[in-house]
Amino acid sequence: MDFCDDGTGNGCACSFLNKSSAGLCTKCSKLATLTKGSTEYDQWKSFKQCESCGIAWKNLDSTKCRHYTQNLVRTAVETSRIAQSNAMEARLAKQPIASQQLHTTARLLAARNNTSTGESTIFITAQCRIKTTSAKDQKNTDPSYGQWGKPWPKDTYMSGNMAHYYAAPGPSTKKAAGMQPKLSMALELYIDKPNTLNFTLGSTVVRKQSATAMAIDGVPLGKCHAVLNAGGRMESTFVRTNRSNNSGVDTSTVIQIKKTHTTCNTETGEVEIEWPENASVHEAVVGKDIFASGATKNIYKLSIGSDLYVAKRFFEIGTGVEVTADENKSNLENELIRLKTAEWFLSKFKSQAKEYGIEYLSDITVSEGFLVREIGEPSPASSLPSFKEDTAVWLVEPHLYSGTLVHPNRTDKLGKTLSAFSHFAHRISTL
Repeated sequence: MDFCDDGTGNGCACSFLNKSSAGLCTKCSKLATLTKGSTEYDQWKSFKQCESCGIAWKNLDSTKCRHYTQNLVRTAVETSRIAQSNAMEARLAKQPIASQQLHTTARLLAARNNTSTGESTIFITAQCRIKTTSAKDQKNTDPSYGQWGKPWPKDTYMSGNMAHYYAAPGPSTKKAAGMQPKLSMALELYIDKPNTLNFTLGSTVVRKQSATAMAIDGVPLGKCHAVLNAGGRMESTFVRTNRSNNSGVDTSTVIQIKKTHTTCNTETGEVEIEWPENASVHEAVVGKDIFASGATKNIYKLSIGSDLYVAKRFFEIGTGVEVTADENKSNLENELIRLKTAEWFLSKFKSQAKEYGIEYLSDITVSEGFLVREIGEPSPASSLPSFKEDTAVWLVEPHLYSGTLVHPNRTDKLGKTLSAFSHFAHRISTL
């Protein structure tokens, strides 16, 4: 199909890898309808032609059409993202340096137990540096203040103000603190010395053994003691600093959204989606950078209050052109209908399994997705122009989701249950 040929020897016989139909290319098809030697024939023959799809236009200024150029950019971005992901995984899988001094019980136990990082955990360490007027002291951490380390699941992440602030740490910068690697995050702890001293001086020390109390300035007490204060425990507060060069400050957008009302008929499985005008308005935060991407949809991080989600939108629906707001909305509604239908199938599957006394894994659930619409000007993540108000639509699902590109070959109870469910859904959908 990529060759320009009509089967009779006509055409330029050039190969256009992305030609949309068999036969002659656009240019040869047009020339075949014109008289050779005419002015229009000579004009069309001089028009530039896309080397990828074979399209030819009067105002085409290069041998690459816009669609071909966008595909090249998208391919380059995806290739770069995959390379960065592979490099990141390789770095995160490295073991902590064995020669590091271990000053805490947690680090010693980790070393004794040979705690390692794997596919699901990352070993994170914390080190201290006391800020002084000496520039030399700011370049390295001081092991004498101790080090702390612990393996953390990769799906553990911060929320709230700190999550927004550190959403995307910037590249290494050379400041008074010295050059920092990309996989480190600098946190400055400021201690209110006057309040700390007042807190300490106003405290009482209670001996656990005798329950007697005395002032801090009194005689030394035994090892078993507790410090009490009438004003309560000291608190720490996160204060955002004004650092314009930190890209993490501007990696998300605060948006106003309305949710859909979705119902599924328990008898027929028919799904209805409504967009009520009087729906409650919620404040949400959506990331500007793509969190993950598939063949048709881009995924962004989204938070509504303290709940964390992922938001999906279409960027490709098979037409080869940019997806409009209406097309994105229609396709996302179809995605949600499929989710709710799968949930209905699963409910029927469990009911029949119980009825026939068949054992199955009961923990299987379907992602609790829902649709939201942005109110007002679209966010940068939606890729819609600013004048397209109230048109950005997202499919929102809980953050803990799993990929569906590769079907695992499982022989355990989970695998058998999923296999039985897929056969059940196919059978009941064809009745």
